[in-house]
Amino acid sequence: MAVDICEGGLRVRREATARLPLQLSIYDQSDRTFRPAAVAWAHGALVGMRFMGPPVKATPPEIEQLTRRADTKSIYLHK
Repeated sequence: MAVDICEGGLRVRREATARLPLQLSIYDQSDRTFRPAAVAWAHGALVGMRFMGPPVKATPPEIEQLTRRADTKSIYLHK
């Protein structure tokens, strides 16, 4: 779950402490975009990530795959 988000990155609180990949894509449900990100730091359940590029619009099939449903209008973001 995102704790803080700004133009340069975000801080998330994670439930599991499994190792994260150093680079990943973040999906923002509010505008249905992906952003490449890199882990900047991790401390316990908190992880800081730096955005590495501009947002890219997700396609309907990508959204359906993420949400496991065809209704892409009922997506909510918890920021």
